[in-house]
Amino acid sequence: MNVKTLCKLALTASLFLLSGNAVAAYTETKACDTCDYDDAVRLAKAYDKKLNCQINDLNNNNTEFGVGTYQCNDTSKEIIITNALTQTAYKFIVSATQQTQYSSAARVTATNTSMNSIEREALEEFYEIDSQFRRATRNAGNIVTPRSEPSSTQPYNLKDQNSNAFSPEATVASGGCLNHPSVYLTSSLAQRTIESEIRQQITKEIGDASWNNFFVDTDFTGGGIQVGRDGVGLSLSLNHDKIKAFSTKVYGEDPDNALTFEVTYQGTVEIRGERNLRLSLDLSRGASLVDGIPIGTFMSGTNVDLTDGLVSNCLLENIENIDGATVVITPSSGGGDTGTVGGSFDFPIFVGDACTKEVKYTTCPTAHGVRSCTENSLRTSC
Repeated sequence: MNVKTLCKLALTASLFLLSGNAVAAYTETKACDTCDYDDAVRLAKAYDKKLNCQINDLNNNNTEFGVGTYQCNDTSKEIIITNALTQTAYKFIVSATQQTQYSSAARVTATNTSMNSIEREALEEFYEIDSQFRRATRNAGNIVTPRSEPSSTQPYNLKDQNSNAFSPEATVASGGCLNHPSVYLTSSLAQRTIESEIRQQITKEIGDASWNNFFVDTDFTGGGIQVGRDGVGLSLSLNHDKIKAFSTKVYGEDPDNALTFEVTYQGTVEIRGERNLRLSLDLSRGASLVDGIPIGTFMSGTNVDLTDGLVSNCLLENIENIDGATVVITPSSGGGDTGTVGGSFDFPIFVGDACTKEVKYTTCPTAHGVRSCTENSLRTSC
């Protein structure tokens, strides 16, 4: 995709979004925010260029050890390992040499070498970008909605629409139940709206004029950034970073009702020039809570039984409003009464053994552009 259509500044060169393969003129670079020198050596050696071997002197095509011999060409490549948090980087020549003529096993070494001026400039640019991203994500950190007020994400309140769970127009909850994390389960549109709010908050926090062409997308996995000038620079992979960046949306000022997302970035950068970057959000199913319960509980394909617990009306309403959901009520002996759930939400709940309600529903969350669907059920007292 030609990114000039997204540009407001005049450039001397045209940039394209980073694809899975690095451009040959860009030095392969791995970001590792926990690496020291020894870690960098180990990581560099793991990316050696594999030997290309021919097998000679076969005995009836028998390749058992000691029967044939291997003739392999030595290989070498350059790679940079960098830690953006400590702003340190190491460049290596990684060489692979055949150990013995009877095997294709390689001996791999990593030898220190110096960086050129463009690589050093690109690293400084990367450090600035990574620092801005982490600071903005941390400052965006918690989006807190007011207690017992509707969420500002009203656009996905689309009642009386006939569509399936994959449709942006899928029916979702209404009124105050938009201000509840279970609304994330209701449709792909609800998910995109919530994620868009977090992205907008992060980009607002960045607030740097050099990021004026910042844009977002979710169709990639991991993270990476290409930094350079005139076709030379670094092709950075962020997959080895272990200190992740997270943003959280808290509903009704209640920490037991919150959605937490891991945030990564990818794109292209011209040294001291234009930056075209995009964000990807991945819901943390364990850290995100709905009425104090991990949201993954309601989207993992299991049958959830909450007949002995307190269930908020909004959790029930949002799940029942998932397109295609079915509700089965089974009478039981005895009577029941009603109560209220504690915490920041004063929603009515149902307790007792008068009957049992079972809601069967399908959730289709999207993570990094990949949609996956599961069939689930929730049983409560009614």
